[in-house]
Amino acid sequence: MRRPDPSRFVGDLSCQRAARRALSCVFLVGCLLASGAAEARQAILVGENARIAFDREIVRIAVGNPQIANVQMVSNREILVLGQRPGQTNLLLWYADGLVTERGLRVERDLSLLAEALRAIHPAIQAVSAPDQDAVVLRGVVPDVRFSRAAEAVARDYLRGGTFSERSEGALILGDGPVGSAGEASPTTRAADVESNFLLEGASRSSDGRVVNLIRVDDVPPALEERIRLAVVGAGEASIRVRRLTAGALPDDSRDTFVLEGKVRTQVELVRTLLAAARMIDDRASADQIEVVADEAGSLRGRSQAGAGGGVGGSATIAGVGGSVGGIGGIGRNNLTANIGRAKVLSLANGRILSFVQVEEIPHVRLETRIYEINRSRLSDWTPQANMLIGNARDTNLLPGVTSQLLQGADAQSVTPGDVQGALSLLSGGTILGGAQYVSDSIAIDLVFRVLEDASIARALAKPTISVLSGEQATFSAGGQVPIAVTVDTTTSATSGTLLSSTVFAEFGVNVSVRPLVDEDDMITLDVTPSISQPDFDLTDELVESTGTQQATTAFQTRALRTTTRLKDGDSFVIGGLLQTTIGRSSGFTPWIHRIPGFGWLAKSRNDQRDELDFVVVVTPSLTYERDARAGLWAYPSASELLDDLMPPRAGESEKKVVARGNSLPLGGEW
Repeated sequence: MRRPDPSRFVGDLSCQRAARRALSCVFLVGCLLASGAAEARQAILVGENARIAFDREIVRIAVGNPQIANVQMVSNREILVLGQRPGQTNLLLWYADGLVTERGLRVERDLSLLAEALRAIHPAIQAVSAPDQDAVVLRGVVPDVRFSRAAEAVARDYLRGGTFSERSEGALILGDGPVGSAGEASPTTRAADVESNFLLEGASRSSDGRVVNLIRVDDVPPALEERIRLAVVGAGEASIRVRRLTAGALPDDSRDTFVLEGKVRTQVELVRTLLAAARMIDDRASADQIEVVADEAGSLRGRSQAGAGGGVGGSATIAGVGGSVGGIGGIGRNNLTANIGRAKVLSLANGRILSFVQVEEIPHVRLETRIYEINRSRLSDWTPQANMLIGNARDTNLLPGVTSQLLQGADAQSVTPGDVQGALSLLSGGTILGGAQYVSDSIAIDLVFRVLEDASIARALAKPTISVLSGEQATFSAGGQVPIAVTVDTTTSATSGTLLSSTVFAEFGVNVSVRPLVDEDDMITLDVTPSISQPDFDLTDELVESTGTQQATTAFQTRALRTTTRLKDGDSFVIGGLLQTTIGRSSGFTPWIHRIPGFGWLAKSRNDQRDELDFVVVVTPSLTYERDARAGLWAYPSASELLDDLMPPRAGESEKKVVARGNSLPLGGEW
């Protein structure tokens, strides 16, 4: 018996090893092809069907998420896929030869119309569907943020009208067996069952989708504090600084606080600055949202003035004529809420903005108020002669001084006969009967009333001079008080009470309230409320006679008005028309003879005097500012120096001059 050849066994073993390696390679290639098929995803539009054909028979299929894609088996070699909502899922396929493969599905929106609209905004903008959710991703590079915001707004409006249906079922397996879950091997179902499952209606809802904006901007927009600064600069305040107070670890425009610092010239500029800054935080911000945190002394607003009001007597008010017009009540509160220029800390935009801005010019207004009582009965007899005298003096204008003309030129104030004539015609021409307002230079007004006082036609009742801040109310009161008994019955329906008696004092006299407002052009707006009250004893007696009982009160006669005007610095404002008529009767007779019958009336005399009094209020506002610290460095020229500037140069003298210590010398001259 022959022994086997060892080399033959070695050759057979080599062949077996080669065959095994070949089978392994085939299996690896199949796996790689299967994995490549799983990675490739087929795109399907929402609401559209897609036919997928195969080259071998299919016995079973399974879809991962039937809410994204619904699958219907048309034959054993063809399926029909319906895209239901944006997203991605997978499809498992079992073939008749035992091979199992996986195919990816991606359902997208039809964004062709949106892409066309985005290209109209900028050609570089693209819109693609998000692979894992119902969202649209915007990509591209644009010059500035306006294109990005416009594209995002168009995409949101486009998605807002879109709807889709969702199904509440789990994964759906279609085939010859029953329904199973994705990744499970289930018995096959029949084609009729597949068709019925495909036609089932799931729960539907509408969705606006989401927009993911990944558009890059070449020109990055500035930070919010920089935008606030630019808005303030646009309002005319270039010196304002803006800094951010970060609420958290990172800047957050919705939570951070912004601080305004710097200086402005007037309160008007401050209000413009605050509103411009507030509108960058809240587009509905208004002046009503400006809150005062600390007053001039740095005290907290609302605590520093607690208990400051009160006092004895009522208070005159600018708001209206009615109510109490006598007295000045205690220490009133400053109107700091309206005059925010004096506040040290302001808050607005719901505390998002803090203002430390300082106002450099807070004008003071000196109010020279004069109250005259003019006897119109005497004025009517005196006026024609006065008008004739002043009207004939055409060449006696009251000119300003020589120095004033040199310094001010044509702006130097002068009083002409026309100014005085106009003031007199105001008082005597009859226009004041219905109440008149007249604005003129204070010199003309002073001259007219000085003449009337010398003629015993006018009498000065009060001449107060008050200095007040712009926007605050100045009140002057002169008169007396009348005691009035007041009885209060404390009896109620449940208990029996007693009568309580007390005494109150009603004030009378002259009361004037003035509130000046100064704008950035130094124009003064005046709110003036004069009132005059006095006891009316005749009316009190008539009340006693008409009621038949003794009255514990006293009747008052009150005249008041309220007006608003606009003046220049130093102009005078005259208010008239507060009339009062007094009737007096005096009688005389010769003793004994007036008793003779028939002839006694010849020895009697009676004189009825009717006086019509008019109260005139003259208000002259003048602006006063803080002294400039550089004023002491100014060397005021003398009158001779001013005259030298007006004189022509002498022959042979150079027109160039040097100034030293306030003296002007020609070049080459001696000191």
